[in-house]
Amino acid sequence: MKQFPPAQIRNVALVGHQESGKTMLAESLLYTAGAIPRLGRVEDKNTAMDYDSEEIARGISIHSGVAHLEHAGAKVNIIDTPGYEDFVGDVLLGLDVVEGAIVALRADAGVEVGTDRVWGFLQDRGMPALFLANRMDKEHANYDKCLALLHEHFGAGVHALQVPIGSGEKFRGVVDLVDMKAYEFERDGKTTKPIDIPDD
Repeated sequence: MKQFPPAQIRNVALVGHQESGKTMLAESLLYTAGAIPRLGRVEDKNTAMDYDSEEIARGISIHSGVAHLEHAGAKVNIIDTPGYEDFVGDVLLGLDVVEGAIVALRADAGVEVGTDRVWGFLQDRGMPALFLANRMDKEHANYDKCLALLHEHFGAGVHALQVPIGSGEKFRGVVDLVDMKAYEFERDGKTTKPIDIPDD
């Protein structure tokens, strides 16, 4: 196994309301980075993070799952935490060993009770976090509504770093607002190609 000095190791937790897509986010990150050979699905009961027989049977995370990938010369340890209130202990334990978190929220629902709860945990720890409007390919996904709800709940300090290109069946890429570049997803689900920023 490749060795990494401490300065090249990052620890990140995926947190959020139940069924906000944290496990599939982890699966996508691992697949895109080449850490796993195929993209599993919760529905198919074959994701890398849901390993316990009870998790597989129920289709939900009961325990935190841990996996790692390599990115930009660093080892990134990902902790996929459960979203259900019954398993909040694993969320708290996960946050004790990470440097930051990605807060997943459903693009068709926005800020939910679990979103508020994990945000409180992050604030108590003074921990940096990114919000991710997840499941943009689902019917009724609404990025603008998600962003408005984030501002309403968490203040003007929430800033967009990326915006989606399309939503639902028409979701096809993202615009990186930091570098002002647009990317469209390739059919393999693993790569993107640069495109002109759409007028809209």
